[in-house]
Amino acid sequence: STGVTAVQVTELLPYVGKNDAAQLTGIIQGATGAASYEALVGEPGKAHQRMTSQSYVHILIILLIMIGNVSYFMLGKRKN
Repeated sequence: STGVTAVQVTELLPYVGKNDAAQLTGIIQGATGAASYEALVGEPGKAHQRMTSQSYVHILIILLIMIGNVSYFMLGKRKN
């Protein structure tokens, strides 16, 4: 098994399998996978702590996209 960044997972999926020819038995997918693994084994660590900041950043990005869309439509109505 291996742990990789989320971007690399799709490249490694062909190597994962349940048969004897498989080169990997499993993949820990990015920070989310690492935090899930820590929760599974019952020992929260660094990945679990970093998920809070990652969640806040995702919320911030969504809010900025919403503000951009609202601004675009408000400015578009003024020009017409």
